[in-house]
Amino acid sequence: MKRILLSLFLLSSMVFGEEISILVSQNAGAWISIEKDIDTIHKGEFSLPNYDFPVNPSSAWCRSDYGNPIIKNQFNGSIIFNGLRYNDLVHILTESRPYQGKLLAREGDFLLIDSDEKIIHIQINTILEISPIDPTISSPLRCTLKNPKKNTKLNYGFSSSSLKWAAEYDFIQKDEKSASLYSYFRLINHHKGQAKNIKLTLISGKIQTAGRNTALYSERFSKMTMASADTRSTPEQSSSKDYYLTTYPDKITLTSHSEDRYTLAKTRDINIITTYNIKGYDSRANKGSAQKNIGFLNGKNETILAAGKINIYNENKLFFGESSIRQYGAGESVEFSAGTAADLRFKRIITDKKRTKNYEDVRIKYLLNNYSKKSKEFVIEDRISGNYTLKDHSHNYEKLDSDVLKFKINIPAGKNVEMTYSYSKVY
Repeated sequence: MKRILLSLFLLSSMVFGEEISILVSQNAGAWISIEKDIDTIHKGEFSLPNYDFPVNPSSAWCRSDYGNPIIKNQFNGSIIFNGLRYNDLVHILTESRPYQGKLLAREGDFLLIDSDEKIIHIQINTILEISPIDPTISSPLRCTLKNPKKNTKLNYGFSSSSLKWAAEYDFIQKDEKSASLYSYFRLINHHKGQAKNIKLTLISGKIQTAGRNTALYSERFSKMTMASADTRSTPEQSSSKDYYLTTYPDKITLTSHSEDRYTLAKTRDINIITTYNIKGYDSRANKGSAQKNIGFLNGKNETILAAGKINIYNENKLFFGESSIRQYGAGESVEFSAGTAADLRFKRIITDKKRTKNYEDVRIKYLLNNYSKKSKEFVIEDRISGNYTLKDHSHNYEKLDSDVLKFKINIPAGKNVEMTYSYSKVY
């Protein structure tokens, strides 16, 4: 305890100003950069705090306005999972039971631990929580300044696999043609790292890295996180080549093993198109409910919609499902699935089929039922592969490509309709 208090005292006397910036990606971890004012001349090595964030090997960097800094990342082996390393003693809680032992390796989708001299394989996707038994395990950074000077400004940073962010949207449908879209993001900290007064920047899109053991991205991206925060109540979005950056306007506090939800963009009132889709394939019979799809235009003056989850609510704000979207840029048409429409039923029936060695003749019939209290439009997409000729059809159609026929059929409330067509195919 005395040693810890002494270290804290020396650190507080060394540093009289700091600024922490974190650039977080959706898929590749985070890049943490710290700017510190040092008021004491330090000869030899001294510690730089990593705030308990795991430091990816070969990612630490440092620069100074005076002196030539050398930085070391002291760690025991390479990170193999969630900031933990070979030979760390860990607690692991899975969906079925807890484990305790020495972390040996990661092999594909499994972690190997030595528990009471038995090698246990634990499937990673069943792990609910993993933590070191010794809470003092960390990766301290050490720095040496050649020709140090008093009142030096020091910049350093590293990449860490412990942080990520995820976009999340609340979609509240008012009616068939309008809805409100609320945009949020979740900041997820898988490890015990924690810090206050953080300038947070999110980067959208899949980040290409050269591997966990390289430092080429840590210093390059650190400059992005230094952009001043927007003073408005919602984040400011900008672009940099192939990526989109969103700067959160307020400084945040990040706590260990946490997940917090923040506003990502202003609430939008949007015009939507609701369709009820059915898909068929060749001479295969099937039945079920129509798929409800929702589409809207992400306006040219709007921010991007990052890939993420959509929580879907009806006009009474009652939750009735989840969906997901890919990333959409400004001016793109957005579409996502909102589940099945239980009151819109169909049957696809093969009423006639004749086949020889080189020839096939097929007749298809759809039975469409609208059990709802409103008129609905069914959108049927039937795929017919190969060299075929459409012989007759009961309803108009559109040819989407060489293999797909699209029918749009409006059915009044409480009514049913039959739709038929036939085709011949030559082999």
